[in-house]
Amino acid sequence: MKSLFLLLFLTNAHAISLKEIKLKLQKRLNVTSNKHSFGEESPTTVGILDTGHASSVREFRDIASTKKAVDIDGHGSHVTGIILALNSNITAFSERYDHKSFFNFNSYTKALKRLIKKQPKIINISSGGFVKNQKEYELIKNNPKILFIVSAGNHSQNIDKKYYTFFPASYNDLPNIISVANFKDKKTLAFSSNYGSSVLVGTIGTDVPSFDQHGELRILSGTSQAAPIITASVATLMSRYPGITFKQIRHILKINSFKRKETNYGFFGVTSFNLWLNNHHTMADLNNEPPKYPGLVSN
Repeated sequence: MKSLFLLLFLTNAHAISLKEIKLKLQKRLNVTSNKHSFGEESPTTVGILDTGHASSVREFRDIASTKKAVDIDGHGSHVTGIILALNSNITAFSERYDHKSFFNFNSYTKALKRLIKKQPKIINISSGGFVKNQKEYELIKNNPKILFIVSAGNHSQNIDKKYYTFFPASYNDLPNIISVANFKDKKTLAFSSNYGSSVLVGTIGTDVPSFDQHGELRILSGTSQAAPIITASVATLMSRYPGITFKQIRHILKINSFKRKETNYGFFGVTSFNLWLNNHHTMADLNNEPPKYPGLVSN
């Protein structure tokens, strides 16, 4: 068994709708709705491995889950709310793991297996642990058609170093993992965020609004909040470009980032990503050099 830590910080709450969450998120990230219309594009299937979701949120009621996914913690509701608020063209699956005090890794592994059986295009994992678990590693490795977007962890550590690894974020030999750091603004890594070359991108994950387990407003900070922002954005790419490869996705994220010399990875500019989407409309665009935007430097 391995202890996995839920990556969150709690603040005050009040009742709120998904539409209000969307507006608050857009304001926090300094983005507006994408100009692109989904039209007849197929929704991207996204799996969410977490503590479940609030049953009181109307938009959560269509989320498919093998077992009862009622959230008693609030972490899963917050992650789910971020994804659905930022991308309405998603078919979501949810699998809940049981955790008491810290985390039941056996329950987590079983939930991961159930989620993989549904074969979503993306699985968001906003949790992790310090010790590599071979079962978890093999599940991810043996499902190369699923992109796992995971949180880097909140321990202010370089997870490339032997005694500071954080899994699954540190599985840097697997091409179907994107690890995400937390920035407090567009240029500043949050003090608590893990970092290192194992981390592909970061985005604002500080003071992020979403739901708690009661369907009320909660502002949380951590890499748990940064990962679902990237998940929602990558799902947009997959909806627009059904044949997009993970290599192309990683490239697009990188060219919309700047290089941080001291930590060896880039920040995923959400505003720049929206600009990129609004100027690229076909698969052929992926073979062209994407436009450069002021203040951004390619990795």
